[in-house]
Amino acid sequence: MTVDKSILQKYFNRQCTPEEEKVVIEYLTNSQNNLDELQELLNEEQQAVIPETIPAALFQSVTEGIRSATWKGFLQPSRPMNAKWWYAAAAAVLIPVLGWFLWWQPKPAQQYDAEQLAALENYDTIFNTTDATAKAVMPDGTAIWLTAHSHFSYQPLQYGKKKRAIRLEGEAFFDVANDPMRPFIVENDKIITQVLGTTFNIEAYPGETEVKISLVTGKVAVNASTDTLKHFAPRILEPGQQLVYNKQQSGMTIKPLIYKDAAVFTRGWMVLDDVPLADALNRLKRQSGLNIIIPDNIKLNGKNITAIFKGGDPKEMLGNMLFAHGLHFKEKDGSCYLYKN
Repeated sequence: MTVDKSILQKYFNRQCTPEEEKVVIEYLTNSQNNLDELQELLNEEQQAVIPETIPAALFQSVTEGIRSATWKGFLQPSRPMNAKWWYAAAAAVLIPVLGWFLWWQPKPAQQYDAEQLAALENYDTIFNTTDATAKAVMPDGTAIWLTAHSHFSYQPLQYGKKKRAIRLEGEAFFDVANDPMRPFIVENDKIITQVLGTTFNIEAYPGETEVKISLVTGKVAVNASTDTLKHFAPRILEPGQQLVYNKQQSGMTIKPLIYKDAAVFTRGWMVLDDVPLADALNRLKRQSGLNIIIPDNIKLNGKNITAIFKGGDPKEMLGNMLFAHGLHFKEKDGSCYLYKN
């Protein structure tokens, strides 16, 4: 799929399919691209805008949004990174600002109140397109360690007013700044986690059947999101507990947390706490780019893994994951095929 002005326009208007979105993000974050199509689109949109028709309140909000998206040192890799990380960080700033710019069309001046501005505000999305964990620091001092190829979104102008809300896809560890008046909220498509000041980890990978919340310190309340078909009473987690929510069964369980040291989650290690082997293999594929092929005769149901991988050769990690269940792999044409003796 070729990235042209039309697909860029769809992306910034939030009209892309998941496949198109993936292609555009790769285009924006690839340091080999010269972004000529993007520059041409910007030039056209700039000529179409009449600055005098933009309400002062909206213009001020856009300006503040640009400033909030350009914090110095917002993203901090947990280990030395190549240039690709910095292109990804630049794209994270560019995308929300451009979204504002392309959204605006000349129209008669009107007044916007605070609630209307909040509804109109786009989300900033912070991507980690690298193969390592990276640290982000929010305006309130909350630190977020974002696992490889994960991302989160938030509204910069609303963040910290009445609450501090973000939306996560993938995995992240949070060290939340204490603020009793403004709860910190993490959402995904099924459950909502609310805290005041604590350290915890969330695993919310697309395609996995479970969402896991691991609490290291403090307390968190977990509730159903509006998208959850089966609602349940809020659950309170204590330190050293893990909540597991099953998306298919809309049920949850609370069990003791195996890894209780916060450092385990912030060093860029792959932490697997009773994770289905199929999900563990998908995470390895996601983080390393390995093409892992599972033949039809290999059944992974009922096979779980608990381990910590501190980096190293992805193929060695794959071999260790499989060995515990009597499985192996062989390489052919750049892919890793699973087999059983």
